[in-house]
Amino acid sequence: MPILLEVLPIQPTPSDLNDLQKIYQDAPDGLLPESCNIEDIAALLTTLRPDASTQLYGARFNDRLLGAVAVKETTQALTTSYLCVRKVTRNRGVGKRIMDVLNQIADEQNRALHCAVPKDLQPSALPAWLKAQL
Repeated sequence: MPILLEVLPIQPTPSDLNDLQKIYQDAPDGLLPESCNIEDIAALLTTLRPDASTQLYGARFNDRLLGAVAVKETTQALTTSYLCVRKVTRNRGVGKRIMDVLNQIADEQNRALHCAVPKDLQPSALPAWLKAQL
């Protein structure tokens, strides 16, 4: 499955907003803060992109977003958070492809790649390939 990873604009298109809601409606328990109302897209975007140093990346296939991740940039590292793939697309390598591309970007920029995992997220919600990297 050829996935294109792209930085989403500050104001995503209506189609992308719809896809982001679908992606995060399927999020494992504990990935998003309890205070985040998934139905309120503005609140969701504020949670995912809290400041100017955080970009929201989308994994696109056939013009639809299948996954997303927030990436905070510092001079030393890229730190991912809120990595999520639509439930109907899981176990097809989308999340791993997202992380592989981000790892390549980090390497090209001589930065480390870190993955922030919420403390409330159950370890069983993480795929085996990601557990191995933590």
